[in-house]
Amino acid sequence: MVPPIPRELTEEDKLFQAVMDRNVDALNAILKAGKVNVNAMKPVDMIQSTVLYVAALYPCMAIVQSLLAVPTIDVNLPNRIHKNATTPLMRSIQKGNLDIADVLISRHDTMCNAVTDSVATEVASYNRAAIVPKLWPRLSPALRAKVPSIISISTS
Repeated sequence: MVPPIPRELTEEDKLFQAVMDRNVDALNAILKAGKVNVNAMKPVDMIQSTVLYVAALYPCMAIVQSLLAVPTIDVNLPNRIHKNATTPLMRSIQKGNLDIADVLISRHDTMCNAVTDSVATEVASYNRAAIVPKLWPRLSPALRAKVPSIISISTS
């Protein structure tokens, strides 16, 4: 069998690698050059994902903050999986990366009411106790009704 011909890495390949390696300097150099699509999708663990989604898996606050500083980043773009596509916010909550989730929630453009293909929200599906009070004020009344009534929410 003939081995595949190696190809030159694209800027997006380098961007994803910098995030997975948690290499802040490389990431910032790539972003500064301005030749990369920060919303590009790439297979990571066989799932089409954005670099921000990957940053929620390989948590590094400096990486996330650098990505969020790019004006064109779409913080709500979900991964592309056959079912249960999740946003970077959902994934950070699933993984227990609540500091990353908190930074995402603090943005005005983060959709806290996003739902997966299985109609699960961040709160209703994962019920991570530490994140519920942060998400609660931003949820619509309809989504609040989906949260199990046994959860006591303190938003003060």
